[in-house]
Amino acid sequence: MIRFAWRNLRRNKRRTYITLVSVIVATFSVSITRFFMYGSHQETIWNAVKMQSGYMQLMAPPYLENPSLENAMDVHPQDWEKMKIKGITEISPRLVSYALIAHQSHSAVGRIFAANPEKEKHITVIHKRVKSGRWIQSSDECAIGSALARKLKVKLGDTISVITSQFDGSLGAANLNVVGIFQSDDYEIDRYFVYVTLEKGKELFRPNEGSSDHSLERYTSIAFGIDKSYRVETIFNQLATNFPLPNTNLEEYYLPVAFFWPDLIPSVVQLMTLDQVSGEITLSFLILIMAFGILNT
Repeated sequence: MIRFAWRNLRRNKRRTYITLVSVIVATFSVSITRFFMYGSHQETIWNAVKMQSGYMQLMAPPYLENPSLENAMDVHPQDWEKMKIKGITEISPRLVSYALIAHQSHSAVGRIFAANPEKEKHITVIHKRVKSGRWIQSSDECAIGSALARKLKVKLGDTISVITSQFDGSLGAANLNVVGIFQSDDYEIDRYFVYVTLEKGKELFRPNEGSSDHSLERYTSIAFGIDKSYRVETIFNQLATNFPLPNTNLEEYYLPVAFFWPDLIPSVVQLMTLDQVSGEITLSFLILIMAFGILNT
């Protein structure tokens, strides 16, 4: 059979050369397509994590399912030492919760995102998306999404009123000066988010209220900046070892747990999975056509 096939290849050299070229072109196309698919997925991941979540976070397991202030995690002094892992360049505590935002006769439900502005610059790129004004610097300032600003008829220099529910259930309120309007091209962020300093967030939400342990701190999440993106899985594995899932004990229910980006932004995972399936189907047809050509020769 092999001898007959070899004779057949030599009998019609033009057909053999055409088949050989088609195999080379098809193999090159499959390889390039896979490389582009992988590269586009990595770019999608980078764009998603750099907008808000970061590659990894610490949070209490209930907060992942229900992102409300009452599900904030308890951070003890010894936890900060366990976060000091080689490759982690920045540690940024966050307080994020819902609020009623008003300006003159307009109002809307939004989310207050409180964090250290300088630390967040090493984790997200939202500060680079300010289309008018500047990024926040002091506790009486805020940056607001472009869609939310349009809804509230807010311009630079205006003052917005914020009413929130504090950790113990009482109400917190503040007036904030709008110093920046950003456009992230993410519908949820542009339509709902108002960024303030961590100092102002603690004043609004009072997360440590009612705690007898004065060394205890409460945050909805803690995000991390890393030095090299290709080492992110190694860094996360070390972080997950230091902050594993707790037992069923209720006292450990609000301890910090490490979560990776697929847990933080599952919609991106679903989008990439759908794209990968469609790409694999296209490549399968290409390989099938190439196989028929080889067998025919």
